Amino acid sequence: MSVNAHLSPPIEFDSRERRIRVGEQFIRLSSRAVILLDCLLHQEGRTVSRDELLESIWPNVTVSDESLTQVVAELRRALGSDRRCCLETVPKLGYRLRAGSIAAAAEESRLPVSLSEKEFDLDSFRLVLDSAEWIARGGEGFIEQSEKAARKAIALSPGYYGARAQLAISLCYKWLYQRQETTDFEEALEEAERAIRLRPDRGMGYASQGFVHGATGWFDSARASFETGLSAEPDGKDLLFLGVRTLFAAGEYRSAAALGERAAMLDPEDYWAAYFSARAASAFDKDREVRNTRLCLKRVYARLQIDPNEPRARNILGPLLAALGYRQEARCAMELQPVRYDSLRVYDAIATAQLGDHEETYAVLDALYSDGWHHGEWLAAEPAFLPLRTERPFKERVEALRAA
Repeated sequence: MSVNAHLSPPIEFDSRERRIRVGEQFIRLSSRAVILLDCLLHQEGRTVSRDELLESIWPNVTVSDESLTQVVAELRRALGSDRRCCLETVPKLGYRLRAGSIAAAAEESRLPVSLSEKEFDLDSFRLVLDSAEWIARGGEGFIEQSEKAARKAIALSPGYYGARAQLAISLCYKWLYQRQETTDFEEALEEAERAIRLRPDRGMGYASQGFVHGATGWFDSARASFETGLSAEPDGKDLLFLGVRTLFAAGEYRSAAALGERAAMLDPEDYWAAYFSARAASAFDKDREVRNTRLCLKRVYARLQIDPNEPRARNILGPLLAALGYRQEARCAMELQPVRYDSLRVYDAIATAQLGDHEETYAVLDALYSDGWHHGEWLAAEPAFLPLRTERPFKERVEALRAA
């Protein structure tokens, strides 16, 4: 396939390696951008409808047009501003690739995950549980340990959908709280999609996909993924919890509270889902907030009886006590933490905001940002920050996190 002479240096697309080559520069693409470019390249010069592209990129999942627009924008960024015209928008119809604008270095489309790979192994299952426990517990190196356990699980059982979903979740946490490389986010998307392809009848693949979509603010896509997952497993505790977190960040407080209460009911020892249901309820029902906060506090104290230094349990004491009006106890809880772990300090920011100490709140948020915490959507949605939302310093911090 020839490349037009006016495009210099030439562009080559290698679908196997998931990248394009512009002269001597290689640019890696996300899995969605690869599928988009592959579809357009095989129909070169012909307009491909938005519906056809949506079905190719998100098979069996309902997402909004905005999701496709995001992928088109990514591909155009990769192509470069002087080459965007080769990917043309056809108003009200779809998109087309100008004939001869991109050469196919490899004609094969991306290869699906082989279902012949080992689908389950007891040790793999144990590692997935360990990975999830690292996330739930928190503490020093918890994200790295969670990712490590999930990768080991995949090495043992490459075809186990639960291991793929768990790696997607771990990588998403890494991208949100220890932002280093954008490839973490891209790999998280790919692993979630692999989990869905391996077991489209189970919920966790869709939940991991929804969690990743929600992390970047693609809330329509996230909601669609959770609807599909919950229809398959309406009482999946882990699925419900990921839904709670995502809907909370989307500002859908009533749904978040309901899912959190259900997750907490399914696990009498869970306090994390109870925490989010309390924070969500604080946006619309004070009595419901108090009930959920008291339930969460009771469970946190029970957990600390077993392990007095569990990091996440220690960290959320401050906002729980502050929400119930125990100001002195809340400050003591924060001061007596053995270690203030980087990503968990967001709970200190919430507690200080509840106590009206806005200067300290900003100091904690700045420390979080410098440590790699980038969950701007959660920050914008947290009801405790409502008094700060009209202040320029808070608006600037939210926008900086969203743009990062």
